[in-house]
Amino acid sequence: DCDIVISGHSHSPYHKKIDHVHFINPGSVGRMFDGCPDGSYAVLELTGAGIKVEHFRCPYDIERVISALKKNRLPPIYEKMYRLGRKLN
Repeated sequence: DCDIVISGHSHSPYHKKIDHVHFINPGSVGRMFDGCPDGSYAVLELTGAGIKVEHFRCPYDIERVISALKKNRLPPIYEKMYRLGRKLN
């Protein structure tokens, strides 16, 4: 029995409350799937009044990521995914 479940993997930020349980995904810093390439994170605040979750977006150095992808010889589709903020594979 728990009040909060925090997970990742889907790259999609969300906060849903089902019954008494808060399900939270902060998103992803890089390789977003919603069309915005900015990174995503969440801040969870526990207070006497309850649980507060705020999601934020922030730009990051995508060119640095692209450079690392090329250096490691990853397929070009990855560059497109990072630039577009979309899953293409």
